[in-house]
Amino acid sequence: MTMKNAISILLYVIIFLYSNSIWGGTTYFSQFNYTFLTEDIGLPNNYVKFITKDSDGYIWATTHNGLARYDGYNFTTFNASSNPVRLKGDVVYKVCEDNFRRLWVVSEGGIDVIDLNKYENVNFNITKYSALWNIMNTHVSNIYKDKDGNLWISALNTLYHIKLDKQGNINDYYYLEKSSSQHVVNSVIDMKWGICADINNSLCTIEISANHLLKCNPVSKMTAATTNDWIISCMALDNEILWIGTNKGLYRYDHYGRNIKRYSYDVNDNSSISNSYITDIKFTPEGKMLVATMNGINYYVKSSDNFIHIKQDNEFKEHSLNCNIINCIFTEGNRIWIGTEIGGINLLTSSRLNTIIWQNRKKDPYSLSANPVSAINMDREGNLWVGTVEGGINIKRKGENRFEHFVNIENLSSSISHNSVSGLLIDNENHLWAYTWGGGINELNLNEKGNKIFKRYSSINTPQIKSDYISSACEDLVNRGIWFGSPEGLLFYKKQTGEFMMVQFNIPDNRFEAIRALYIDKQSKLWVGTTNGLFIIDLFSFALSHRNFDYKYYKKLSDPSLSIADKINSIIGDKDGNIWLGTDGAGLYKYFKEEKGLLKFHNFTMKDGLPNNNIIGIVEDMNRNLWLSTNHGISKFDTKKKTFSNFTKYDGLLNNQFYWNAYYYSKSENIVYFGNIDGLVGIHPSNLKEKSDNVVVSLTDLIIQGENIYPASGDYISENISSANEINIHERDHGLEIYFSAKDYAYNNQISYAYRLKGYESEWNETKRGEHSAKYTSIPPGDYVFEVKATDDKGNWSGTVTEIEVHVSPYFYKSWWFYIICFIIVAVCSERFYVWKTNAYKHQKKILEDTVQQRTSQLAIQNEKLIEMSKKLAETTEEKITFFTNITHEFRTPVTLINGPIEQAIKSNKDPEVNQQLKLAERSSKYLLALVNELMDFRKIDAQKVQLDKKCEDFEIFLENAVIPFKAFAGDRNISLNILYHLSNNYIVLDYDYMKRVIVNLVSNAIKFTPNNGTINIYITSLNYKDNSLLYICVEDNGAGIDKKDLTKIFERFYQSKTSVKYPVQGQSSTGIGLYLCKKIIEMHGGEIYAINNKKGGTSIRTILPLVNGDISTSESSMDNNEEKAIEINIVPSNSETILIVDDNEDMRIYVKTLLQQKYNILQASNGEEALELISNQKVDLILSDIMMPVMNGIELSKRVKENLSISHIPFIMLTAIVSEEQKKESFEIGVDEYLCKPFDEEILLLKIRNIFAIQQKYKAKFAVSMNSENIAIAEDSKDKKFFDRAVSLMKESYSNAEYDIENFVSDMGYSKTLVNSKLQALIGQSIGQFMKNYRLNNAHEYIIAHQQCKDINIAEIAYRVGFNDPKYFSKCFKEMYGVLPSALLSKK
Repeated sequence: MTMKNAISILLYVIIFLYSNSIWGGTTYFSQFNYTFLTEDIGLPNNYVKFITKDSDGYIWATTHNGLARYDGYNFTTFNASSNPVRLKGDVVYKVCEDNFRRLWVVSEGGIDVIDLNKYENVNFNITKYSALWNIMNTHVSNIYKDKDGNLWISALNTLYHIKLDKQGNINDYYYLEKSSSQHVVNSVIDMKWGICADINNSLCTIEISANHLLKCNPVSKMTAATTNDWIISCMALDNEILWIGTNKGLYRYDHYGRNIKRYSYDVNDNSSISNSYITDIKFTPEGKMLVATMNGINYYVKSSDNFIHIKQDNEFKEHSLNCNIINCIFTEGNRIWIGTEIGGINLLTSSRLNTIIWQNRKKDPYSLSANPVSAINMDREGNLWVGTVEGGINIKRKGENRFEHFVNIENLSSSISHNSVSGLLIDNENHLWAYTWGGGINELNLNEKGNKIFKRYSSINTPQIKSDYISSACEDLVNRGIWFGSPEGLLFYKKQTGEFMMVQFNIPDNRFEAIRALYIDKQSKLWVGTTNGLFIIDLFSFALSHRNFDYKYYKKLSDPSLSIADKINSIIGDKDGNIWLGTDGAGLYKYFKEEKGLLKFHNFTMKDGLPNNNIIGIVEDMNRNLWLSTNHGISKFDTKKKTFSNFTKYDGLLNNQFYWNAYYYSKSENIVYFGNIDGLVGIHPSNLKEKSDNVVVSLTDLIIQGENIYPASGDYISENISSANEINIHERDHGLEIYFSAKDYAYNNQISYAYRLKGYESEWNETKRGEHSAKYTSIPPGDYVFEVKATDDKGNWSGTVTEIEVHVSPYFYKSWWFYIICFIIVAVCSERFYVWKTNAYKHQKKILEDTVQQRTSQLAIQNEKLIEMSKKLAETTEEKITFFTNITHEFRTPVTLINGPIEQAIKSNKDPEVNQQLKLAERSSKYLLALVNELMDFRKIDAQKVQLDKKCEDFEIFLENAVIPFKAFAGDRNISLNILYHLSNNYIVLDYDYMKRVIVNLVSNAIKFTPNNGTINIYITSLNYKDNSLLYICVEDNGAGIDKKDLTKIFERFYQSKTSVKYPVQGQSSTGIGLYLCKKIIEMHGGEIYAINNKKGGTSIRTILPLVNGDISTSESSMDNNEEKAIEINIVPSNSETILIVDDNEDMRIYVKTLLQQKYNILQASNGEEALELISNQKVDLILSDIMMPVMNGIELSKRVKENLSISHIPFIMLTAIVSEEQKKESFEIGVDEYLCKPFDEEILLLKIRNIFAIQQKYKAKFAVSMNSENIAIAEDSKDKKFFDRAVSLMKESYSNAEYDIENFVSDMGYSKTLVNSKLQALIGQSIGQFMKNYRLNNAHEYIIAHQQCKDINIAEIAYRVGFNDPKYFSKCFKEMYGVLPSALLSKK
């Protein structure tokens, strides 16, 4: 035999073994259903260290976030913050129930003991800081109960032994000296010849010695540590054999035979243990050994002394583990509980059905061609034929476990016409008829061995075939032909002539939604099941005349008088001559007799035990049982007992949904076949595992007023609800809610419950499957009994009823004695009060009634008038203020259009005289802007919407900056302007902008009232008054002064003194709100302002406010608050960016366009609606928008942009006349990038636009190198962030899959390819292909960096690992991206 042939045979054997172990075969693990209990359904953490079951039947699991109790439906968590049971630590390692119904919980914080009767912590009387106290309050990793009920505890790298007395108290304790043990004791076991433990990773016997000490002795040299890193992790006893799990493999130790054998992982031996690191060993109730490892679960085959293992299989996730790292195993009954590292609990439950499963596996060419199985049949030689949806025909030859495929091949007329097969018929001449859904009919002669040539019949080559969608077929031996059902009606093929003909019923329309069932009974009558009822044709009459034949029509089988038609899915005849019909929605019909020319049917529905009224397929087994496929699993009907047994995917099926025509019974194999949407299922009908009929229900939780009730919660229950005999509640509790469970962890979701509160109701309340609680509200006071029972797997109610008494106490005022006392008191008081009060009422009644009526009328009229007047006054005032506020907002746009061109003209013009005139215009426009700002400040302050922004400022610099503009005005009139300082610290905390307006108003006011050649003095000093630091500001002029009656009024809104002497200043006028604003701003700073006339003439306005000293390090006075600095990024503008300007003012659009058009492409729109139209048709890189516009304003436009994923990435700048913090805040909440107020500085606008584009380019460049999503500046809650996170998540999950291409990526993203591509280009500057390739290359780069100098890794492995099919292409792409070949980087030191 050549090496090549040997390798081929070896590969075939491997494939055969693989296929038999995964699909179409039976292994130990294939008998189980797999359920995953994770954080998604309430498990506190997916890291599960240990699993056990308590005496009440609850499952307990220790996790890294507490201890979890599972009742079959819900998890209840106990941790360091739970009540009433609180643990010492959240990281729980193990749990153990002692002989006194107490749970010993060991965790990182020590030992907690939980009383299972009362669910409260048990506290032992232990002296604080004693040795025993230290054990209970230190890091404990393991606990074990021996056969005497005493405890062995692993803590502090040593072993402790606690003895309990007959009452459960700690009687004595012992410990192993630390010098004897330097490693954690992982395992303790009770052998027949003593207690054994792993001490220093060697097996030792433990004996009790004097002085609370334990003594250890090595068991044998064979069980001693072989290396320093050898660790014993677990042990299990099998009669005389001790199994030892280590990090170096599994050991079988025979103590009496003095021999030991090692089992370790062998990469070349598929029957070896799956991993050498053993984490747990457990035996099933039948004595079968299971071994947990760091790479799956192993079943020890004793007869062959090897292993069968199961691991995570991502292709068939529902039929394998969800995590390979196994921490523990727990077995009970027919269930296996597996605790994993990150997958929570994997629950393996033995299937009730003995099934064989075949599915499509991408890596196996001999598996099913497609999973949806739509047709099944078997030929004379015992070959199984399987039709699929979109996968053509499969044949599994007798004695083999592999499939051959027959699929449609384009341009090959001898191949099957269509890959979606509706049904398969094998006639008495051994011809296969494959009818399809869309490709007509195919005939294959099976008498010719190896024949693969199909003969096609379709509407293309056979005009008599009106529809290529064929749904049913059967052979007619009377007329020597084949009947086919189609939407266009019945089709008959006559074999003698090879011709087809359409057969018409004498009805107006012979077209049907579908003819799904055709069956010929023993009387040679053709039963035609349609979506519009049943037709029965006499085939002998059809032989005489193909047109005038006898038939009967039944629209509704159960009641012919009804107009609603039955939809027939399937028809069969059983061995006793009965005919059974499955319907869509009406259940199962049995034809049992004909009476007066009418057929009589018996109807079975869900009320009789069916899982669903949609019956798809029917087959009969050798025991005369019917097997029905439904829309909710499989049902077995015992025709003798008239009972249904229902099975779902939890019982061994792939799925609960089945296909028409996909059902077949093989008598030779005694296997029932059903086609499922997930594959082909074969059922051995004689090997069913029936459940116990005696289902006992336990009460699991009591909820009152939304809280879980424990005995410590009050007087509701004296014991845990599972053990309690009665519940005591009060009427004020407003009822209760009781949860219950059969604790049948394998089939809980298939169990229904019935409950009632006896004494309150007599009828039973039935729950839906999966529901497990009863809720009562507002129960009347009284004594009741709560009863609950459950169904078995056949839907029969269990005879065992669980009961608990419920006592509801009333409010005291609802007691009979309270009613009598109240009645007596009320009667006596009423009589005495009536006598006394009647006399007083008679005397005052007339006068009081008249007075009250008159006065009430007057007050009501006056009150109505006052309310009406106040409303009108408030509305008038508000309308005026709103009008002026809106006008001031509108002023800012024309001021912008004045300021901008003037500034450009000053810069470009060199004529001094012209510049002088331009500067005059500039000063006037700025003053106009100041007036606008003052009006807006007035509005905001008046509405109390101002929030001060206090910062530390150098007051001298601040004051100089504020006064500089007025020195020119003062100099024009020869006014001396003096500033005198006396400050202890120049740095003062204040609001820069608002305090500047105070100074500007005061100095401006002083200039107005100072004559030519006059003097204005500004005094600044710090004062100390009653231990308080104050800032004193005085602005003094030597004008004519202010009339005394006006001194207190000048700070009122809109007040102007008529008697004061003013000296007008060019470009300035009075508004009557300047000093009002000053007063409000000073008051907001916590100060006061007032005016006095000087003795020598003139007026002084003085301000006193709290002085808050600042620090020079935090001073911002020297910084220009309006300064905008460009980001220093060396990026040249591309001149290809397009900016959309949106403003209803055409002049403003033109002005902004002139500023930007030299560097950018410009688009314009007059409102938000026009802007959206432009954006949808043209590429826009930035939007510059006003707020106040007709049709659609800027706020609505920004919302539309940010809500639309295709354009949400476009930067958005608000350029508006509205100076409003509310508008600004709203804009930024929407996602606007910048908010600029008119008039604006054109340089600042250009810088902000440039910075936005520069930042985009910078982040794109960073991402291109690092592929790190943190380098993309996207708002956290934005649509762009969700989009990009989705893209990264998909690549993270699938980058290693070479088959995962652009089309798969776009499909998973859920958007069009154009949108995904343009979005990625906008966000990261990469196309879909670039992004996927760069992501894979980045993962490869990180992997190479992490494994440099690793000799066991080659470049091809890395390429395949990250999803490249071609290592050469991978190397080329890698070098293009990183400038170095991957091989060079891998070998780099």
